[in-house]
Amino acid sequence: MPNAIPLPLLALFQQELVGTWANLNFGLDAQNNPVGGPDNPLSYCLMPLPQPLTALPTPGYILKNFTYHEVLKFNGPFNPADPGDPIAIAAEAANRGGIAGGQAISQNCRALFYEQQVQFAQGPATSSVIHVENGCWLSLPEFVQQDGPYAGTYDPAVVPPYTQDIDMTPAPEPVLASIARQTSVPHGNSILALGTADLEFRPGAPTIPAAVSSLPVGLTDTEAYTTQQPQNLTPPAPGASPAEILDYQNYQNPSVSLTLAPNQVLQQAVDIIQPDSFLFFSIGTDSGGSVTNIPFEQKASNVSGYSAEFWIMKKGSKKYLAYTQTILMVFTINGVEITFPHITANTVTFGG
Repeated sequence: MPNAIPLPLLALFQQELVGTWANLNFGLDAQNNPVGGPDNPLSYCLMPLPQPLTALPTPGYILKNFTYHEVLKFNGPFNPADPGDPIAIAAEAANRGGIAGGQAISQNCRALFYEQQVQFAQGPATSSVIHVENGCWLSLPEFVQQDGPYAGTYDPAVVPPYTQDIDMTPAPEPVLASIARQTSVPHGNSILALGTADLEFRPGAPTIPAAVSSLPVGLTDTEAYTTQQPQNLTPPAPGASPAEILDYQNYQNPSVSLTLAPNQVLQQAVDIIQPDSFLFFSIGTDSGGSVTNIPFEQKASNVSGYSAEFWIMKKGSKKYLAYTQTILMVFTINGVEITFPHITANTVTFGG
């Protein structure tokens, strides 16, 4: 039975996420241009798209790669001074019936809800919305299960100001997955990913690996992952030659240096921001999570796995969120299943 939950009972990473994040300028690049904002975000998206087998010189797929900007909102918990506050949208629900160390264990799913909107920052569709999603981030503490149907219910008349857990003894064994993310995307995909989060900020700045992306598994022709930006940016007319089509196809990969090392944009942001401290958390579907897809997507571009890493960085009074995500998509090309990485990486600023 879900209960509204106050900020102090959320995990540290959830507390730090509450609010609005967006692409805002946070410094200057090597050419002295502002970076981070919608006009020049340090972001990158590598998006494979299935295509008719006869449409392109590289049959079966193209890459639609671009920079993007976004707004990311995490809805805050209720006001402890007013339990009836309508913004009571951070919630807790107990999962009962576990056993550990000979004791009955309950796991409390503490949810922070979010919504995201992403727009193109370059290309023919600049400023158009390319992606929306919503979902929640969970922290998953475990406790010795209390008796009764309402055990652990928060009663402001009894235990203000909600600064500690109520009538719960810590569980005797460590939690293997301490956080989770539930994501809904209107392509007909839903993702449940599990992971862990730092319990306190680390000093200094993170070193973010370039994360050389996995080339498509089973594909021998990877030219579309390394071709350069063409001179012709006009879509080819009907009856265009294969060379003209390929020239425009290459436009879909304007940032070739990022194709095999997309996280460079994150390290560039770190180098400009030079944070004083950071908090790291990561999730994935390879540790008990899963992905579900509607039937069309199962046949056309089935999502088979997901992983992501996040860094909340602080510099003085300012706060930044950097992340990299990899979604594995399975296409069937010439009768062969090919697994493509769909990668997004961006750095957003708190208070957008």
